[in-house]
Amino acid sequence: MGEHELGRPHFKVQNPIVQGMGEAIIQPSYDYYRVVQGNAVTRQLMFTIPQGGQYTPAGGAAFNKTSYHTDLTQAGVLAAPNKLLVRALCGWFKGNIFPTDATSFANDAMVFFQVNQKPYLNIAFGKLPAGGGVFNTGTLTTVNATSNGYPDAANLYLITEGEILGVQIEQQQNFGIDLNPTLTETGVGFTAATTANGGFDVIVKMYLEGVLLRAVQ
Repeated sequence: MGEHELGRPHFKVQNPIVQGMGEAIIQPSYDYYRVVQGNAVTRQLMFTIPQGGQYTPAGGAAFNKTSYHTDLTQAGVLAAPNKLLVRALCGWFKGNIFPTDATSFANDAMVFFQVNQKPYLNIAFGKLPAGGGVFNTGTLTTVNATSNGYPDAANLYLITEGEILGVQIEQQQNFGIDLNPTLTETGVGFTAATTANGGFDVIVKMYLEGVLLRAVQ
C-alpha cells in the first residue's frame, strides 16, 4: 500500500499468500465409496480421484465428483502448500444403509491407510467409529438410520498416543486408503441388499481427522 492509499481503502483484486506464514485449523480430509444395491461390494482405492474427476460406483453410472464426495482438488495429494496432521480415522455410513449390509461391511471391510506407500494403519472398518451422525432403532426392515458406532464426537479411533502428535502428510506426498470388503474366506464380498428387501446403496465416507496446515491468505 502506497502513502497515497493510507486512510483510503481500495478493493484489492488479489488474494496473496503471505510468505513464511501459516495457519492451523481442525479440518479432515475425506473421500467417498459407493456400491449400488444388488451388486457385490468391491475393493476401491480412496483419495485417488479429486473433485471434477470421474468416479464409477460398483454397479452404477459414472459421475464427476464434487465437494460433497471429496475435499481433494488433486489426485492422491494435498494441494501445495497444505499439510495434514492425521490424528484419527473414522468411517461413516450413509444412514439409510440396510442393517445387514452395515454389519457385513463393518465385519468384512479392511482399511489400509498409507502415506508414500508406507503403511500406518491396517484395521477392520468396524473398529473406526464415525464419531457422529444419526442414531436410530427399529426393526430389521423399517430402521431409518444406522451409524458406525455411537454418535459421539469423542468416539473416534485415535492413531496417536501421549506426545505423539500424529501422522503428518507433507505437501505433495502421495496418500490414500485401500478399502477392501472382499478379504473373506471365499475372496468375494457380500452383495448389497436389493430394493425388494428394503435395501439401499452401500455409501461410505472415510475421514482423516486432524489438523490442516495451510498458507495465510
